[in-house]
Amino acid sequence: MTRDYFITFLFMFYGWCFSQSIDAKLYPNQFFIGDPVEFKLQVTIANKQLVQWPESKKNWSVIPLNDSMSTYDKNTQYFLESISEVNIDTIQKHKDSLSILWKITVTAWDSMSAILPPVKIIIDSLAFSTQPLVFSADLTPVEEGVEMFDIFEVFSDVSVEEHPLWYFGGRLALLLLIIGILIYLFKKFFGKNEIQTNPVQKSLRERTIIALEALFNSKLYLSNLKEYYFELSMILRRFLSEKYGDPYLEMTTHEIKYRLQKSDLTIEQIQQIISILQQSDLVKFAKNKPSDSDVMNQTAELKRLIHEIADLDLGKENE
Repeated sequence: MTRDYFITFLFMFYGWCFSQSIDAKLYPNQFFIGDPVEFKLQVTIANKQLVQWPESKKNWSVIPLNDSMSTYDKNTQYFLESISEVNIDTIQKHKDSLSILWKITVTAWDSMSAILPPVKIIIDSLAFSTQPLVFSADLTPVEEGVEMFDIFEVFSDVSVEEHPLWYFGGRLALLLLIIGILIYLFKKFFGKNEIQTNPVQKSLRERTIIALEALFNSKLYLSNLKEYYFELSMILRRFLSEKYGDPYLEMTTHEIKYRLQKSDLTIEQIQQIISILQQSDLVKFAKNKPSDSDVMNQTAELKRLIHEIADLDLGKENE
């Protein structure tokens, strides 16, 4: 009997392990310095698993291969520099699993062959590391027939005796005159409108409703339903991110539901939010096509929901 339980546990453990896969890639892995290179992490997980991605960095430290650099200095740090923001997107969705792509654009400013060390990814509180990535950054080739020259800076000595005192005095007076004219023109044209140049900052509710109405009035759903629901989902995610300070733009629908359960929203409000996000997922992945009336009703429902959630802060202030 104990043996049967052990075998069952073993199969469950292997099934859990093989339901996950992590793939890291630098594309291309051979490039010229300054060229954009895509650093990708693709993770396949079960639908209910949570992923904690690596933090976005300005510089990603690398380890140069000693024989690739004639002037290699062990005390100098070498790195790949980020030249774009992190982009996270669900690229495949199945019944029991989904594949998520994390991507950032980097480049190198030193000619070298090097290794990007493993990057840590956490899935359901368990840490995994990617494989190390080898790449080569080369100098930009020189075109044939183009002659290269050294740059020499030429300076000439100017004797003070060549310019008498009145010369410097005249320049100083001219400079003060120009500064005075600029101050006069600035006050004349911009001084009266100083109050108008600092408009009152719109609230999160106002900015969200304006974006929602602009999307609906564009009638994008008539020509590109998938793009319309993507923008609708992004407006909702941005609203939640600003209100609660969590990165909802980078979460899956399941992760958002799990995080909102810890907020001040009611179960009904959470269900309404998840319903809108799930409809967006169906349009994106399952090619679902809701009718025009369904689109209008769901947009109006989201507008009402934004007002309802924003009113929670007013209620707290009145208390």
